[in-house]
Amino acid sequence: MRRPCKCRPSSTGMPPGPTGMHPVPDFMTRLSRLQAVTIVSIRGRASGIGSELALAADMRFASREKAVLSQFEVGAGCVPGGGPMAYLPRLVGRGRAIEILIGADDFNGELAERYGYVNRALPDAELMPLSMPWRNASPRSINMPLSRPRS
Repeated sequence: MRRPCKCRPSSTGMPPGPTGMHPVPDFMTRLSRLQAVTIVSIRGRASGIGSELALAADMRFASREKAVLSQFEVGAGCVPGGGPMAYLPRLVGRGRAIEILIGADDFNGELAERYGYVNRALPDAELMPLSMPWRNASPRSINMPLSRPRS
């Protein structure tokens, strides 16, 4: 007998967020629509919801030595609930997105960079020094519009 999936939104018992969606995709949607540039440094495992959080950000940097990314949910018999089915095709293309989602495999920062999943994969010692200067940059100082069209 098949056991019920533990990933179902109804299993949390949490009310919908401000967008009317379940709290997890609600948070990811609101993060992706922020009127600020969002940056994620990946220096360890970003799997499932951690990967989805990274995908919702505008920029992603990964450690070559330590970053491990994946969307394991399909391999566990669940549907990814934080938005990777919407974000991944925009970043890596439809075919790669299907490979990442259905494959449920781990991949390192270097492969993530080749796929377009992250902006750059760097040696671990260079990860924080690279991403720190962006921290205080305003959207205007890096020529980004304050409001971004999202589909």
